[in-house]
Amino acid sequence: MDVRERVKYPRQIHLLRGNHEDPAINSLYGFQDECKRRLREDPFDPSSCWRKFNLVFEYLPVAAIIDDSILCIHGGIGGSISSVEELAAFQRPLKVAQEQRVTDLLWSDPTDNDSMLGVVRNDIRDPDGSGRIYKFGPDRVHRFLAENDLQLIIRAHECVMDGFERFAGGKLITLFSATNYCNHHQNAGALLFIRRDMTIIPKLIYPANAPSQYNSWDSRMAELRPPTPPRAAPRMRETDFGAGG
Repeated sequence: MDVRERVKYPRQIHLLRGNHEDPAINSLYGFQDECKRRLREDPFDPSSCWRKFNLVFEYLPVAAIIDDSILCIHGGIGGSISSVEELAAFQRPLKVAQEQRVTDLLWSDPTDNDSMLGVVRNDIRDPDGSGRIYKFGPDRVHRFLAENDLQLIIRAHECVMDGFERFAGGKLITLFSATNYCNHHQNAGALLFIRRDMTIIPKLIYPANAPSQYNSWDSRMAELRPPTPPRAAPRMRETDFGAGG
């Protein structure tokens, strides 16, 4: 549906690549099986829709900048992303495993709260110990925004119970629009409306009396998805982000 809307409204709808827009992931966690079931196709056929979709995914941008102020990405800045020029320089078609910066953009998360600084290993998303998936602290966010003359980062990639959550003193927002994620978490979804003066107005969408589990094909797929537990409520405290922060 998103691709169709992008074709229909090219000036209003913009798509960004996420970590599931990768055949190594969507072959395991539902998309390949869904293409096989709904389209009655062999996904390994060179002309299959599954292969064609994944080719399209390799051409999707990994970032967007709104009004020279807001950086939109799926995951985060990890420890390797320093400038927006790096993001513009990626050559497409782009494969996720090509380099660490792509992994950071699609897989990294903020640290658990504003008191956790620096860049640390993300063992929840990195169970095989590859050492390529990280969490980044609020100091990374503040430095990146200052060095790139930006005001805000908006990212997704984590289920947050209220549909959106602020981090780094409000300089990063996690936005999650899927309600009752995986038919289990009973979380709200959210949309953000942003005025020219950077006033942010969230619109919350609540699940309508959703049961905790559905007896359907999607339930099996939900059990197989990579771990995306609801992000813990942040425990905020004042932190000095002055020189050298």
